[in-house]
Amino acid sequence: MAALSIDDFRAYRRLCEREWGVKIVEKKTSRFMKALAVILFFNKKFLDFYITTIGRTVYWPNAEQIDQHAFSTLYHESQHAYDYSRFPPWFVASYLSPQILTLLVFFAFVAFTGDMGWLVCLGAVTFLVPYPSIFRTHWEMRGTACSMSYQIWTQGRVADGFEDHMIRRFCGSGYYFMWPFRGSVKRKLGAAEAKIRAGDLTEVQSKTYQFLVERGVVAAEAEHG
Repeated sequence: MAALSIDDFRAYRRLCEREWGVKIVEKKTSRFMKALAVILFFNKKFLDFYITTIGRTVYWPNAEQIDQHAFSTLYHESQHAYDYSRFPPWFVASYLSPQILTLLVFFAFVAFTGDMGWLVCLGAVTFLVPYPSIFRTHWEMRGTACSMSYQIWTQGRVADGFEDHMIRRFCGSGYYFMWPFRGSVKRKLGAAEAKIRAGDLTEVQSKTYQFLVERGVVAAEAEHG
Protein backbone atom coordinates (compact mmCIF):
# COMPACT_ATOMS: atom_id res chain seq x y z
CA MET A 1 0.00 0.00 0.00
CA ALA A 2 1.12 3.55 -0.74
CA ALA A 3 1.03 6.41 1.72
CA LEU A 4 -1.66 9.00 1.19
CA SER A 5 -0.22 11.88 -0.87
CA ILE A 6 -1.19 15.48 -1.49
CA ASP A 7 -2.34 14.45 -4.96
CA ASP A 8 -4.54 11.74 -3.42
CA PHE A 9 -6.15 14.27 -1.11
CA ARG A 10 -6.78 16.72 -3.91
CA ALA A 11 -8.20 13.99 -6.11
CA TYR A 12 -10.53 12.91 -3.31
CA ARG A 13 -11.59 16.51 -2.79
CA ARG A 14 -12.55 16.66 -6.49
CA LEU A 15 -14.44 13.38 -6.09
CA CYS A 16 -16.40 14.82 -3.16
CA GLU A 17 -17.20 17.95 -5.15
CA ARG A 18 -18.32 15.94 -8.16
CA GLU A 19 -20.27 13.18 -6.42
CA TRP A 20 -21.79 14.99 -3.44
CA GLY A 21 -21.40 18.70 -4.22
CA VAL A 22 -19.02 19.33 -1.32
CA LYS A 23 -17.55 22.84 -1.16
CA ILE A 24 -14.70 23.69 1.24
CA VAL A 25 -14.53 27.20 2.75
CA GLU A 26 -11.85 28.55 5.10
CA LYS A 27 -13.71 28.79 8.40
CA LYS A 28 -12.03 31.84 9.90
CA THR A 29 -12.81 33.94 6.81
CA SER A 30 -16.53 33.27 7.10
CA ARG A 31 -18.58 35.97 8.84
CA PHE A 32 -21.33 33.43 9.30
CA MET A 33 -19.00 31.08 11.19
CA LYS A 34 -17.74 33.93 13.36
CA ALA A 35 -21.31 34.82 14.27
CA LEU A 36 -22.11 31.18 14.95
CA ALA A 37 -19.10 30.95 17.26
CA VAL A 38 -20.69 33.63 19.43
CA ILE A 39 -23.92 31.63 19.65
CA LEU A 40 -22.01 28.44 20.40
CA PHE A 41 -20.33 30.06 23.39
CA PHE A 42 -20.14 26.72 25.20
CA ASN A 43 -17.69 25.39 22.57
CA LYS A 44 -14.57 27.53 22.96
CA LYS A 45 -12.68 25.66 20.21
CA PHE A 46 -15.37 26.01 17.55
CA LEU A 47 -13.41 28.23 15.15
CA ASP A 48 -9.97 26.70 15.66
CA PHE A 49 -10.56 22.97 15.83
CA TYR A 50 -14.05 22.04 14.63
CA ILE A 51 -14.84 21.41 11.00
CA THR A 52 -18.48 22.34 10.40
CA THR A 53 -20.72 21.18 7.59
CA ILE A 54 -23.86 23.11 6.73
CA GLY A 55 -25.71 21.74 3.77
CA ARG A 56 -22.93 20.76 1.39
CA THR A 57 -20.49 23.46 2.46
CA VAL A 58 -17.62 22.35 4.71
CA TYR A 59 -16.15 25.14 6.82
CA TRP A 60 -12.55 24.14 7.51
CA PRO A 61 -10.29 25.75 10.17
CA ASN A 62 -7.24 25.24 7.96
CA ALA A 63 -8.08 24.36 4.37
CA GLU A 64 -4.38 23.91 3.57
CA GLN A 65 -3.99 21.10 6.09
CA ILE A 66 -3.40 17.93 4.13
CA ASP A 67 -2.68 14.71 6.03
CA GLN A 68 -4.28 11.44 7.06
CA HIS A 69 -6.51 13.21 9.57
CA ALA A 70 -7.62 15.75 6.96
CA PHE A 71 -8.61 12.97 4.57
CA SER A 72 -10.57 11.13 7.25
CA THR A 73 -12.32 14.35 8.23
CA LEU A 74 -13.29 15.25 4.66
CA TYR A 75 -14.61 11.71 4.28
CA HIS A 76 -16.66 12.12 7.48
CA GLU A 77 -18.04 15.49 6.39
CA SER A 78 -18.89 14.19 2.92
CA GLN A 79 -21.24 11.71 4.57
CA HIS A 80 -23.04 14.65 6.16
CA ALA A 81 -23.21 16.43 2.80
CA TYR A 82 -24.64 13.30 1.19
CA ASP A 83 -27.24 12.87 3.92
CA TYR A 84 -28.21 16.52 3.61
CA SER A 85 -28.61 16.25 -0.17
CA ARG A 86 -31.04 13.36 0.21
CA PHE A 87 -33.21 14.86 2.96
CA PRO A 88 -32.50 18.64 3.11
CA PRO A 89 -35.36 19.95 5.31
CA TRP A 90 -35.53 16.85 7.48
CA PHE A 91 -31.76 16.64 7.93
CA VAL A 92 -31.49 20.23 9.16
CA ALA A 93 -34.54 20.09 11.43
CA SER A 94 -33.65 16.71 12.91
CA TYR A 95 -29.96 17.51 13.40
CA LEU A 96 -30.84 20.63 15.38
CA SER A 97 -33.60 18.99 17.38
CA PRO A 98 -34.84 19.29 20.02
CA GLN A 99 -33.15 22.68 20.53
CA ILE A 100 -34.59 23.99 17.26
CA LEU A 101 -37.99 23.97 18.95
CA THR A 102 -36.80 27.06 20.79
CA LEU A 103 -37.77 28.93 17.61
CA LEU A 104 -41.31 28.68 18.89
CA VAL A 105 -40.42 31.58 21.13
CA PHE A 106 -40.35 33.88 18.12
CA PHE A 107 -43.86 32.90 17.10
CA ALA A 108 -45.43 32.79 20.53
CA PHE A 109 -46.33 36.46 20.64
CA VAL A 110 -47.73 36.34 17.11
CA ALA A 111 -49.93 33.33 17.67
CA PHE A 112 -51.03 34.10 21.21
CA THR A 113 -51.75 37.08 23.35
CA GLY A 114 -51.80 37.75 27.06
CA ASP A 115 -50.95 35.02 29.51
CA MET A 116 -51.08 32.27 26.87
CA GLY A 117 -48.34 33.97 24.86
CA TRP A 118 -46.03 34.08 27.87
CA LEU A 119 -46.80 30.44 28.65
CA VAL A 120 -45.87 29.27 25.14
CA CYS A 121 -42.79 31.45 25.26
CA LEU A 122 -41.67 29.91 28.53
CA GLY A 123 -42.26 26.42 27.17
CA ALA A 124 -40.16 27.14 24.08
CA VAL A 125 -37.25 28.47 26.11
CA THR A 126 -36.99 25.18 27.98
CA PHE A 127 -35.77 23.56 24.75
CA LEU A 128 -32.49 25.42 25.16
CA VAL A 129 -31.68 22.83 27.80
CA PRO A 130 -29.18 20.25 26.42
CA TYR A 131 -31.71 17.47 26.03
CA PRO A 132 -30.35 14.34 24.31
CA SER A 133 -30.78 14.39 20.55
CA ILE A 134 -31.48 10.99 19.03
CA PHE A 135 -31.42 12.39 15.51
CA ARG A 136 -28.17 14.36 15.81
CA THR A 137 -26.65 11.24 17.32
CA HIS A 138 -27.82 9.20 14.33
CA TRP A 139 -26.30 11.57 11.77
CA GLU A 140 -23.04 11.97 13.68
CA MET A 141 -22.70 8.22 14.10
CA ARG A 142 -22.89 7.86 10.29
CA GLY A 143 -20.04 10.33 9.97
CA THR A 144 -18.09 8.63 12.74
CA ALA A 145 -18.50 5.29 10.95
CA CYS A 146 -16.64 6.84 8.00
CA SER A 147 -13.71 7.74 10.23
CA MET A 148 -13.74 4.22 11.66
CA SER A 149 -13.80 2.59 8.24
CA TYR A 150 -10.78 4.59 7.08
CA GLN A 151 -8.81 3.37 10.08
CA ILE A 152 -9.89 -0.23 9.50
CA TRP A 153 -9.00 -0.16 5.79
CA THR A 154 -5.61 1.46 6.29
CA GLN A 155 -4.56 -0.02 9.65
CA GLY A 156 -6.66 -3.17 9.96
CA ARG A 157 -8.24 -1.94 13.17
CA VAL A 158 -9.79 1.05 14.90
CA ALA A 159 -7.06 3.25 16.37
CA ASP A 160 -6.27 3.03 20.07
CA GLY A 161 -8.16 5.64 22.03
CA PHE A 162 -10.64 6.36 19.24
CA GLU A 163 -13.57 4.84 21.10
CA ASP A 164 -12.89 6.83 24.27
CA HIS A 165 -12.41 10.00 22.24
CA MET A 166 -15.74 9.57 20.46
CA ILE A 167 -17.56 8.74 23.68
CA ARG A 168 -16.32 12.04 25.10
CA ARG A 169 -17.43 13.84 21.94
CA PHE A 170 -20.94 12.38 21.96
CA CYS A 171 -21.38 12.91 25.69
CA GLY A 172 -19.65 16.28 26.03
CA SER A 173 -20.26 19.95 25.29
CA GLY A 174 -18.81 19.94 21.76
CA TYR A 175 -22.12 18.68 20.39
CA TYR A 176 -24.16 20.08 23.25
CA PHE A 177 -24.28 16.80 25.18
CA MET A 178 -26.19 15.18 22.32
CA TRP A 179 -26.12 11.64 23.76
CA PRO A 180 -24.79 11.59 27.34
CA PHE A 181 -25.04 7.82 27.77
CA ARG A 182 -21.55 6.34 27.61
CA GLY A 183 -22.63 2.72 27.47
CA SER A 184 -25.07 3.40 24.65
CA VAL A 185 -22.44 5.28 22.62
CA LYS A 186 -20.01 2.40 23.06
CA ARG A 187 -22.61 -0.07 21.77
CA LYS A 188 -23.40 2.15 18.79
CA LEU A 189 -19.71 2.35 17.90
CA GLY A 190 -19.44 -1.43 18.12
CA ALA A 191 -22.44 -1.88 15.85
CA ALA A 192 -20.99 0.59 13.34
CA GLU A 193 -17.69 -1.31 13.24
CA ALA A 194 -19.50 -4.61 12.73
CA LYS A 195 -21.37 -3.19 9.72
CA ILE A 196 -18.13 -1.95 8.16
CA ARG A 197 -16.43 -5.30 8.57
CA ALA A 198 -19.48 -7.05 7.09
CA GLY A 199 -19.27 -4.81 4.02
CA ASP A 200 -22.55 -3.07 4.80
CA LEU A 201 -21.44 0.34 3.52
CA THR A 202 -23.13 3.61 2.69
CA GLU A 203 -22.69 5.07 -0.80
CA VAL A 204 -20.05 7.47 0.49
CA GLN A 205 -18.16 4.67 2.22
CA SER A 206 -18.32 2.41 -0.83
CA LYS A 207 -17.06 5.04 -3.29
CA THR A 208 -14.34 6.13 -0.87
CA TYR A 209 -13.18 2.55 -0.51
CA GLN A 210 -13.04 2.18 -4.29
CA PHE A 211 -11.10 5.44 -4.55
CA LEU A 212 -8.52 4.32 -1.97
CA VAL A 213 -8.07 0.99 -3.73
CA GLU A 214 -7.62 2.67 -7.11
CA ARG A 215 -5.04 5.07 -5.67
CA GLY A 216 -3.15 2.19 -4.07
CA VAL A 217 -3.65 3.53 -0.55
CA VAL A 218 -5.64 0.44 0.44
CA ALA A 219 -5.07 -3.11 -0.77
CA ALA A 220 -7.92 -4.48 -2.88
CA GLU A 221 -8.41 -7.35 -0.47
CA ALA A 222 -8.66 -5.03 2.53
CA GLU A 223 -11.46 -6.01 4.82
CA HIS A 224 -14.42 -3.67 4.52
CA GLY A 225 -12.88 -4.59 6.43
